Amino acid sequence: TYSQLNSRANQLAHYLLKQGVSSESRIVLCINQGFEMLIAILGILKAGAAYVPVDANFPTERIRHIVADSDACLIMSQIQFSGNLESISTGKIFLDDRVTAKTIDQLPTDNVNKSIVGLHAFHPCAVIYTSGSTGKPKGIICTHNSFFNRINWFIQSFSNGDAQIHCQKTSLAFVDHIAEIFQALSSGWPLILLAKNIVQTPDLLAGSLNKWMISQITLVPSLLNALLDSDEFRAPKLKAIYSSGEALTLKDFTKFYRNFPQARLFNVYG
Repeated sequence: TYSQLNSRANQLAHYLLKQGVSSESRIVLCINQGFEMLIAILGILKAGAAYVPVDANFPTERIRHIVADSDACLIMSQIQFSGNLESISTGKIFLDDRVTAKTIDQLPTDNVNKSIVGLHAFHPCAVIYTSGSTGKPKGIICTHNSFFNRINWFIQSFSNGDAQIHCQKTSLAFVDHIAEIFQALSSGWPLILLAKNIVQTPDLLAGSLNKWMISQITLVPSLLNALLDSDEFRAPKLKAIYSSGEALTLKDFTKFYRNFPQARLFNVYG
């Protein structure tokens, strides 16, 4: 529930403040997609810090570069990724460590006093790194006001007021995760969190979209095409797909509407 999510995120925020985290802090986040990921993101934001997402499958050298380049004060992760991170000297918090989890669980569940955090709209809330295909990965700073404006624009532009069920499936390393998560949370809609192994298998992904009655999802055109080729893809409640990450062709567009005449396809690729 939203209440449980808020309470858990508040406890993590109180824990981070006790570790000396402030509105100028940046925390590298290396974590599995799922409920703990949401707690981690919200806990970091509530403590006033910015999260710097990395994919656990990144080479250690790439993670080390991002940690150093972002001037991160901490790495927040899970024990299963400790081996990937052991050569990086920055302090680490493993959320599923028994002692750490017990300590966090004993902290207050109330919201952090915003005046203590000293946060303003122009503080960073996330630092998203480019792929580095043309050289070293570069960190793009997202501020709270730009974050808010992006999500608010999305909701005002694309929401028709009906009940929605959203889906989060994009790796945290890619910027699309922001809209996937916060468009739902900012509107009070249910959010379905899909594991990586499901997303990587079109038939499993199609089955999940059917099962959970997903109404909105963000997809790259190549994955959209793989879904449209799947006999499992029926998605009876589908209302909107946001196409991002790759160029959308007229062929993709036509193929989509042939299968889902009741839905809308939005091209949000830059």
